[in-house]
Amino acid sequence: MPTMKVTRFTDPQAFNEHIGAALAPRERENNLLLGIVRNLVAKPDDAGALAELAARVDLVTYEFENVPAVAARSLAERVPVYPSPAALEVSQDRLHEKALFGSLGIPTAPFAPVDSVETLTVALDSVGVPAVLKTRRLGYDGKGQRIVRTAEEARTAWAALGRAPCVLEGFVRFTRELSCLAVRGREGVPVVYPLVENHHEGGILRRSIAPAPGVTSALQARAAAFVGAIAEHTEDERLRACFLAAPAIREVLDGAREDSTPR
Repeated sequence: MPTMKVTRFTDPQAFNEHIGAALAPRERENNLLLGIVRNLVAKPDDAGALAELAARVDLVTYEFENVPAVAARSLAERVPVYPSPAALEVSQDRLHEKALFGSLGIPTAPFAPVDSVETLTVALDSVGVPAVLKTRRLGYDGKGQRIVRTAEEARTAWAALGRAPCVLEGFVRFTRELSCLAVRGREGVPVVYPLVENHHEGGILRRSIAPAPGVTSALQARAAAFVGAIAEHTEDERLRACFLAAPAIREVLDGAREDSTPR
């Protein structure tokens, strides 16, 4: 069971200090302009701990998508939570992510949901092989994924993944992977950063080059339009989070056509 650990800083200027200052002895607080009010460590479904946390902070944020959404929703009833629980829930499920992209007119690799032998057969017929079978939730750094090249491999892979709800994704030929980061502040103003080139080894991101070399203004504009659409969607639904959108933009080889598809 994951735990949550929250530290409240009494002076934002402390963030300009070395992060190690957070572990400094209390006698150094005055020198560092840093006060650790309290560390709170508890299971994320601990209602008492959530209530205590909400009573002690002005807002709550988190840095990765596997925070239990029920905890975020509980906190959001008491204090602002950024990103919002609704944005969190979408980011936790690959199928929901792709459905959101589709509703916004953002292209993706071909995909189909898999939650039974029957839907796996349908997915293979619609997506084809080779493909990648991915768990809808909790997969990262190559975990929860299997490359399949035949229908038999797909059935074996689904069994190996515990017959968990999955998404079958078609292969996309590409020359390199680029990602685009957009941030919407609490005041609602979005900022889009330059494209970054990513290099993976063994399914794990090992190196990013920022800014990515050889990016055309047209490609940067298209990436900005993608993440801008996501940011506008969250604004439309009043999700006033510091929403971080990092879909992978891939320069796709399809004859002479260049395309861009979020992962």
